[in-house]
Amino acid sequence: MAFTSCASIVTGSKATVLLEGELPDTLTIQTNVTTYADVVLPQQVEVKRKRLKEPIQVLKDSMEVAQVYPGRKTNDYFWGNLAFVDVVGMGIDWATGSIYEPAHDVCVLNRTQSGIMVQYPPKVKKPANFYRHEIGGGMAVAAYENKSRFHEMEDVVERRLGYKSENQTMYMGAASVGLRYYYHMDEHWAVGLQLGRVGYYTHYAKNSADGKEQDANLLLHSPYLMATTKYYWKPTGVVSLYSKGGIGVQRRHLYFRAYKNQADNRFFDEKKWLPAFQFSPIAIEVGRRNFRFFTELGYGTEGFLSLGITYHFKRVR
Repeated sequence: MAFTSCASIVTGSKATVLLEGELPDTLTIQTNVTTYADVVLPQQVEVKRKRLKEPIQVLKDSMEVAQVYPGRKTNDYFWGNLAFVDVVGMGIDWATGSIYEPAHDVCVLNRTQSGIMVQYPPKVKKPANFYRHEIGGGMAVAAYENKSRFHEMEDVVERRLGYKSENQTMYMGAASVGLRYYYHMDEHWAVGLQLGRVGYYTHYAKNSADGKEQDANLLLHSPYLMATTKYYWKPTGVVSLYSKGGIGVQRRHLYFRAYKNQADNRFFDEKKWLPAFQFSPIAIEVGRRNFRFFTELGYGTEGFLSLGITYHFKRVR
């Protein structure tokens, strides 16, 4: 659940609508959530997102005097599920109604000669306030690699060359370092490129005929390049929540290096093009101005846990 249903998690299954107006009378307001008795406008009320097409009833002395239709439109947070092909999340958001938000979250009631008139003022769009460009870098642990080929070569190194493994750093997960650039299209969406390198190794040793220890490593290095997309769920404030996805290519280099036995160096050296990918549904960026720190949790070529720093510039207002 923590990785799906973005709109349900962020906004919930209920929405608020503000009723305003120059009505001095006390009113009773009925929604599909509850009844607000003896209230004076302005009054904020709760409605179920799944039933936003139903009217809010306004009563005076048990007589209905107006009906308010908040209407509905697609919740912006829902598009995050669509962007990352989160079918489960889209289904949960639809079932809870979190896919929707009120088309009119402010409704005005005014008295006229013929009764009470309901007006739906257009939403005032907030001015843009974001940085157009972003550059940064970081490192990650537990990067994904297909380790089956690596395991095969480990067995061969021990059986054919007589080396003995002294550590198994790869089982703790590969590590990666990388650089990134993003072009921010607006406060929510950014597209960019990510360049990095994944690596891990296993260290070996064996005794030669003269009794001296010979060291060697079985290494894997994978430079990668990915096109990435970010969506900011909460783009303003000191802490910003976002999700990230990317796809690209990597050049895997798997090879064996013996430091005192040059003949063994010719044993194995393999290079291969492979797909690269990364999906980080939970990511946090901390910082209000140009320099910001980030932490990302996900799965893919970059890694499970990423930490780094970015620099944002060219402000758009």
